[in-house]
Amino acid sequence: MGMLLSCAIGVIIGVLISYFIRRHYIFINPIGNLRIDNSDIDDGPYMFLEMDSSNGGVEWISKQKYIVLKVLVNNYITHE
Repeated sequence: MGMLLSCAIGVIIGVLISYFIRRHYIFINPIGNLRIDNSDIDDGPYMFLEMDSSNGGVEWISKQKYIVLKVLVNNYITHE
């Protein structure tokens, strides 16, 4: 019974720590936007990368293993 309780407490603590890390350290600073345009029915979606220039530019991004982008879905051409 004590072993099961210890495992449950460990899992709960692990979930809380990982939630805190993801919420406060990873997703807090996106370096730009990934803009997706689905307005062309015949051709697939177009994707545009909009980088924030205050991060150091392409040289800084090329040295990173992981980056965070905010995804924006916009349809620029209406189908009316």
